[in-house]
Amino acid sequence: MITLKSEGRIDGILIGEALKTFAVRWLPDSIDALVSEVHNKRNKVLVETIICLLSSDKGIGCSCNFLLKLLKVVVLVGADDSLREDLINTVSLKLNEASVDDLLIEAVSPQTTTYDVGLVQCLINRFWMNEKRSQDFDSGERNTKRTGEVIFGHGSWLNFGKLIDRYLTEIASDSYLSLTSFIDLAKSIPESARPIHDGFLVSFGREQTKMSILITALDEIQEHPSLTKAERKKLCGLMDVKKLAINASMHAAQNDLLPLRVVVQVRAAAEVQVLSNIIRDASHSASNTEDDSARTVPEHSMSLPK
Repeated sequence: MITLKSEGRIDGILIGEALKTFAVRWLPDSIDALVSEVHNKRNKVLVETIICLLSSDKGIGCSCNFLLKLLKVVVLVGADDSLREDLINTVSLKLNEASVDDLLIEAVSPQTTTYDVGLVQCLINRFWMNEKRSQDFDSGERNTKRTGEVIFGHGSWLNFGKLIDRYLTEIASDSYLSLTSFIDLAKSIPESARPIHDGFLVSFGREQTKMSILITALDEIQEHPSLTKAERKKLCGLMDVKKLAINASMHAAQNDLLPLRVVVQVRAAAEVQVLSNIIRDASHSASNTEDDSARTVPEHSMSLPK
C-alpha cells in the first residue's frame, strides 16, 4: 500500500477504505485487549502505521468516526507523540462530522476524569482555528465563486453547538471534572452557535419541564457537593438573560436556587422583552387597521349619492 500510494496509483478515498478494513480486521475492539502486555506493542505499531499512511492526504478518504476511533486507540496504547499530533490535526479538520459517542475518549493515568476532556478541548480549539483561517483566506472569493466549499452554514453552526452541549451533558456527572474545564468547554463555541439560552434555567432546579441540551449538563455539575457558592455563580455566568423567552424568565424569577442578582437581571430583561412585544404588536395592529381602511374607503365613496 505504501508503494502504491507513493507512486500515485491509488486515490485517497480507496486508501481510506482499505485502512478502515485493515484496522477493523487487526485492531481489537476490547480495551483490555488493546492495552494488554501481550499485544500492546503490536497494536501500537499497527495504529502508528495507519496514521503514517493517513498523514499525507489528511485522512480525506476516512470518516471522522473512524479517525476518532483511531485517536482512542492512540491514547490507550501510548502511540508516538508526533503521530498523535498528526492525527489530532487531521481529526480537527472534520470535527463537525463527529457524534457525542465519538468524542467520549477514555482518559488514561495520571488523569482522574472518566473522559479525556482536555483532548476534546484541544480538538475544538484547533477546529475553530482552522475554520477561522479558512474564512479569513480570501473570504470574498469563498462567498461568491466557491460557495460550495464553505464548511459552515447557519444550520451546521447550530448543530455543532448542540454537539458540544450534548458532550457537556455526558461529562458533567463526573465528580472529578473541574469547574474550570466545564466552563472553558462551554465557552469554546461562539454565541452564534447557541442563540437561545432557555435551557440554562432548569439546570438550577430539578424540574425538567423545559428540556434542552445544556440543561442536563448544568444540572449535573451543580449537584457536585464540592461546588462553592462562588463557583455556582460562575455557572450562572454561562446564561445570557437577554436570550431567554418570557416563559423561561418567569420560571427563573421563581427559582430559589438562582442567585438574587441573576433573578433581578432576568426580571429586568423580561420587562424589556414584554414592552418590546407590546410595542411590536401595537404597531402591527395599527398597520393592519390602516390597510383595512384603505381597502374599504373606495367602496363607501362609490355608494355616496350624487
